[in-house]
Amino acid sequence: MKKLLAILLAAMMLLSLAACGDNNTTDPDKDNPGVSQSGENNDNQGGENVNAKTYDWPTEDWITASMNYTGTGDIVIVRHQFDDENTEIVESEKITVRFNNSSIDDVLAYAKALENDGFVNPYGDKEPKANGNYLAQFSNPDTGRNVNISYYAEPVSNTMMDTSGSSVKHTYNLDIVLIKGNKDG
Repeated sequence: MKKLLAILLAAMMLLSLAACGDNNTTDPDKDNPGVSQSGENNDNQGGENVNAKTYDWPTEDWITASMNYTGTGDIVIVRHQFDDENTEIVESEKITVRFNNSSIDDVLAYAKALENDGFVNPYGDKEPKANGNYLAQFSNPDTGRNVNISYYAEPVSNTMMDTSGSSVKHTYNLDIVLIKGNKDG
């Protein structure tokens, strides 16, 4: 009985493999390394930035001068989000800006500029950790604005939707999240 069951199971597996065939189509909504959105082969898997788009620093009127990062690095993605995009009530606007090729010295200078403008960092790193990473959460109690900084000594690869809704594969070592907060102004 066990032999018969094993033979039937093996036959079903062979039939299912034959039914699948050699169909190499890929789902464009999934992360398919080595395949570009237009379908041609793109074997760039060496950790380089795959994104060919260019982005600019956001220009919303609620972003103060000190919140502008002017240090080294190339912007590889920008994404605007709201707390709850499914309701008409928007309590805070959030913009994620990711950079590649940033330097820790410029990131620390940025953190200092935020502090000089009234932002406080009570829980984040004051200096880079032993592994070179730096994580800080700045907030300005007067304006309700927040700036979260994540600097990675080793670049990180990720796929994320940008502001236009395109799924973008990118490599970055600096992640800055600007948050408007719910205070007026």
